[in-house]
Amino acid sequence: MCGQFVELCRRLKLFTRAIVAIDGSKFKAVNNRDKNFTVA
Repeated sequence: MCGQFVELCRRLKLFTRAIVAIDGSKFKAVNNRDKNFTVA
């Protein structure tokens, strides 16, 4: 999504020079053994 936003801004000529954007999102994983493990 971030990449698409940057591309839109470039097309609208909202950037006047090179810009670097870093997405710092962090998500907690919910993947415990009881939910992803089967005997088979």
